[in-house]
Amino acid sequence: MEKLRGSHAIAHNGGINGFSTYAVRLPHEKVYVALLTNSDSGIAAADVVGRKAAAVAIGKPFPELTVIKLDKAVLDAFVGTYKVDDATKRVVHREGDRLFMQRSGRAKVELFPASPARFFMKDSLVTVTFGRDANGRVDRVMLQDDGVDTVNHKSDETPVVEKATDM
Repeated sequence: MEKLRGSHAIAHNGGINGFSTYAVRLPHEKVYVALLTNSDSGIAAADVVGRKAAAVAIGKPFPELTVIKLDKAVLDAFVGTYKVDDATKRVVHREGDRLFMQRSGRAKVELFPASPARFFMKDSLVTVTFGRDANGRVDRVMLQDDGVDTVNHKSDETPVVEKATDM
């Protein structure tokens, strides 16, 4: 059970070596989308394609975000450690003119700027927005996933990028 563009949805995904699937039903709109692939990796994830198709079918498409260029100094303001909970954090760091985020125990992902404070991840519907305090300092990161928002506050901890296998 979930929401898709504000509509009640019933969804399920799955996969096994070499295959992945995603199905979503929007009962009030009488829409059903099923995606079957003979790949468990590649350019687009089955759930992303399926959710996008269902959103188009109900007339509420996801916005297409485009990459803009930001100066390194702008990106540096976002660098830091953001607390998820007592045991988990998100580390944001810059490599050259690119920004990355890594949650504890996971691979780093590149964040692509869509505006001076809003970013997106390729092959995902999640957007990332950095918030500022009254003095203009970045103090939080917000992850938005189709109406589900998660806020993590910046800590004073020095950002340390974990050695993890990139996915």
